[in-house]
Amino acid sequence: MLIRGRTLKLPKAKAIIAILFCFTLRELLSTKLNFPNEKIKIKSYRKFRNKGLAVDCENEEEIQKLIDKIQKSDELKEKIAHKEPKKRRPRCIIYNIQKDTAEQEINLARSKVATASLVQFTQMTTPKFFLVQEPYIRNGRIEGLPRQWTSWLSGNGKAAANLEEKIKELDEALSKLQDENVIIGADMNAHCVRWGYRTNNNRGYQVENFMAEKNLQLLNSPGAEPTFQCHNEEGWSDLTPASNTTPANICDWEVMENESFSDHNFIYKIRNTYPLLSQIENKFGFSEGKSINHALRKLLDVIEDAKKLEHYVIVISLDVQGAFDNLKYDIIRKELRKLFTKSSISETLEDILSNRKVAIQTSDGPAVWKRPQGCPQGSCKSPLFWNIVAVEMLKTDWPEEIQLQAFADDFAFVISGRTRRELVQHTSFTLETFKNQTDKNQFDISIEKAQYLLIDKCPGVQSSDGTPNQ
Repeated sequence: MLIRGRTLKLPKAKAIIAILFCFTLRELLSTKLNFPNEKIKIKSYRKFRNKGLAVDCENEEEIQKLIDKIQKSDELKEKIAHKEPKKRRPRCIIYNIQKDTAEQEINLARSKVATASLVQFTQMTTPKFFLVQEPYIRNGRIEGLPRQWTSWLSGNGKAAANLEEKIKELDEALSKLQDENVIIGADMNAHCVRWGYRTNNNRGYQVENFMAEKNLQLLNSPGAEPTFQCHNEEGWSDLTPASNTTPANICDWEVMENESFSDHNFIYKIRNTYPLLSQIENKFGFSEGKSINHALRKLLDVIEDAKKLEHYVIVISLDVQGAFDNLKYDIIRKELRKLFTKSSISETLEDILSNRKVAIQTSDGPAVWKRPQGCPQGSCKSPLFWNIVAVEMLKTDWPEEIQLQAFADDFAFVISGRTRRELVQHTSFTLETFKNQTDKNQFDISIEKAQYLLIDKCPGVQSSDGTPNQ
């Protein structure tokens, strides 16, 4: 790129347009052109000398779109102009420099646009929390955010220039939060191979040693895209350590390609509240995105696969007797501790299940007795408690000839065998194992509601009442 007789090296793979600042031009372009709605594919902004701004586009076609939009805006046409260099990129340079524009004004414009893009980003990703560095603050709140959002502002959100001081602050904070689960978002400006850099520097060694000393788990994904991009520089300065391994297992840490209008890219972490529940593929009902249609389709697929192998097949449906009435609170609490790390949510759930009593007024006064079990069917928390207990039964490592799936509080087994004798053996093993699991969770099977369907190698099918079907 040739600007004022100087040659700057730019990445060959990118199409770039250079814009020379005319007071908050970056904000002006964003608001007047509304890039996301106009579908102009802008990768990033880069500031250079003389109040300049380089805009990285996907390709030459996107540059032309940008130029066309500028030409159609009377306000932009009055303030900027462009020409097309003949030899070097960018294909277009837009001029209109104002030498009295202060660096503070430029940074203010950048913060405003970055905040606006943050709001647009939420419409696509619907996150619950943000960590934002150096936002535009006005009257004690982040300007540009919806009023219903709640903001907490720290005294100094700048990058860790004095690393020793920042590490000391983190150490003190972690010491005060010993029993809490903590996730840290930090711009440490420390180079380390572990989080993406080619080499280590002294700051990198300091941060790595601190995380090892505090047993912090780094959530940054190996091989991720740079979190920081400015001019011709890029880096992985934004770190997300956590106080234990659980967040690492339930978070997808990803650097997003969406334009943030900032030197730092969006980092998105997807947290599944019930990670182990969602990993159970054969659990239907009380599960998001898994209806009875999915359950039936899965059941039929398993039967068809067994028939293709010319196996005998039996389908057994079992109902847990009074599933919700017999949910034991101590068992739920035990499974809760396995599924979730200690938090305000898990503690609240445990409190709900602890020291529960029933009281009624009698002629002799109030009668009170302890209630060790039971969740009312229809309660918003009952499906969660049932799923927590049911998952333990569904996680059994069954042989491939035995397939189990659950829909709400009903269980269905599809059992196959090459011969009738083998089918009987597999069925006996299945019923015995499942009985042990229900006994462990203090459940009873409803014999009256139990059903079976025997599918022979031939087209004939025999149901539990002994009637052959064709």
